[in-house]
Amino acid sequence: MRSYSLQGRVLLTTPNDCLQTLDGALSVRSRNGRFQVGHTGRWISVAPGITGRETADGALVLQMAASETTKALRFSFDVLPGERFLGFGEQFSHLDLTGHAFPICAGEQGIGRGAQPLSALVNLSAPLAAGDAYSTYAPMPLCITTKGRCFVFETPTVYEFDVGKTAPNRVSVVVWGHRLRLRIYTDDNPLRLIEKHTQFTGRLSPLPAWAYGTLLGVRGGRDKAEAILSRCQEFGTPVTALWIEDWVGRRGENGGPPLWWHWTPDETLYPDFKNWSRTLAARGVRLLGYVNPFIARDDSVPLYDEGLKKGYFARDGNGDVFVGNAWGNPQYGYAMVDLTNPDAYAWLKEIIKRNMLAGGLHGWMADYAEYVPFDGRFPATAAHAKTPMLWAKLNREAVHEAGMDGQVLIFHRSASLLSNRHACAYWAGDQTPTFDRYDGLASAVTGMLTGGLCGMSINHTDIGGFTSLITPMFKVVRTPEIFMRWCEMSVFTPLFRTHDGAFDDKRNYQFYHDDRGYRFFARMGRLHEALIWYFRQLESEAAQRGHPLVRALYLHAPNDPETLRIKHQFLLGPDLLVSPVCLARSLTVRAYLPPGRWVCPWTERVYEGRRYERLTAVPGFPPVLVREGGQYADRLLASLQRWDTAEENNVFWS
Repeated sequence: MRSYSLQGRVLLTTPNDCLQTLDGALSVRSRNGRFQVGHTGRWISVAPGITGRETADGALVLQMAASETTKALRFSFDVLPGERFLGFGEQFSHLDLTGHAFPICAGEQGIGRGAQPLSALVNLSAPLAAGDAYSTYAPMPLCITTKGRCFVFETPTVYEFDVGKTAPNRVSVVVWGHRLRLRIYTDDNPLRLIEKHTQFTGRLSPLPAWAYGTLLGVRGGRDKAEAILSRCQEFGTPVTALWIEDWVGRRGENGGPPLWWHWTPDETLYPDFKNWSRTLAARGVRLLGYVNPFIARDDSVPLYDEGLKKGYFARDGNGDVFVGNAWGNPQYGYAMVDLTNPDAYAWLKEIIKRNMLAGGLHGWMADYAEYVPFDGRFPATAAHAKTPMLWAKLNREAVHEAGMDGQVLIFHRSASLLSNRHACAYWAGDQTPTFDRYDGLASAVTGMLTGGLCGMSINHTDIGGFTSLITPMFKVVRTPEIFMRWCEMSVFTPLFRTHDGAFDDKRNYQFYHDDRGYRFFARMGRLHEALIWYFRQLESEAAQRGHPLVRALYLHAPNDPETLRIKHQFLLGPDLLVSPVCLARSLTVRAYLPPGRWVCPWTERVYEGRRYERLTAVPGFPPVLVREGGQYADRLLASLQRWDTAEENNVFWS
């Protein structure tokens, strides 16, 4: 056994054969942004040759390497008695990953992710497309443990973790490539562990104040957007931004994505675009758009020819330009800008500055960046791992160079280890409009919790979910109920934003289909608005200390082991407990209350903590509790009760 110490304390022990090299092969299967990775062969023990040093920020850094021809390393270390492992980026199925084996490889999360029969049907149509319990847009080789340790695997590559699954007292990490740099922090307080690792991994900066209003997502053209905006304002919805995903025009035939990825406004769909943006801003409404690092492959797109001639596109293992097909349809071909190429990086950044920032947009959804092809060879594997961070960096630099720091909202789907140094905010991706724990509302909560542990401090979701499916065999569409319950949950996330979903269809419910939807949406928008002061306070903590706004209960009750089981509830900051309704046709929710006493703002009933309670979940009154005696308790209760008694909130969903 070998040991490694920090400030005189043994921080890590390893078996004598802790470092091994692979005599075999690495494997990658991919389809439309989904990656399945693995390896075959045998492991050969090598002399560890591990060097360690203490850093100025209080970390123990270990470095190890083998010959440059090595395809993969396997590093193993011992688990402390009773130790549990949490984090690993945005994980949508599990808060506690102890006893699991999984990859860290960014990609499409899939459709269904194990929910049946949906996943089986999706895979039957397109193999790999359903994803699984570990597929995610934003994995990170980073975790905190219940024994006060934080592990940050710095090397940008693909990883395969076995967290006590094969051997309960050991963690084994397969590292694609020939070297590894590992940073370890220690602290008995999990919030301080987050503070320590985010000093290195990065902290998100404060958003513009208007970002905390209602962000209205609408597709379909200027006239439709203006009509829905007007109706929202009639119902008293505090809209501060209009998000038009299809500002570039629709390439598809379903009324939704895919879009024309040429990054110029569609003046037919949205005439006089720049002046319209100015007019909206004068009315207190910012205009948001959409962008990704793809260029549509089509004769009508000059940027594609330019990028092709200048060698700006990513290439596959054969050296050919990688051409993908959006949604698996060859008529929606695209190429991906190679962000590891400095000239290509600068080219795309200038396009964003010229066509988007100077063109009238005040922000956008920054999609994708997890599609970079790789085949196991290190340069390509490193590029795949780094590109989500480079995408965040490119967007942030564009804003800074345009002189618009603090004025723009950008929210990302993908992330890698150091993305938090550059990102503004995140959204949790493309859930199905269901309640389930695999790929629905419940899974989105889990993703925000795990991402928060890893520094993704400002996160939110598409209200109502995104991925609808209508096939002869199976139908998954947004219902009024799932929209309502998702809306209630989203009130207590930093950003409150709607999305029309994967496609337009009367069977896919939108709140603007009827007056009761407008009323309910306005009611929830005003509730979110009532908490802006709290969001801004927590945002300041995030910028200064890296604390997430949406928090796992464990962070404030680390001595209560039951909190490790709670992955579908969250704390907003330290003092507001949120228990989303994750079951259809339910008027109650079974909630775990952490230690302390908790007050219902709607009834003023007081509950004792450290137990489960059945909370009432009447539509329009989200099941939330305030920590009695908490730092923000009095103001939270006052804000919530003032909203509840406001005259305009007396009529809502019926």
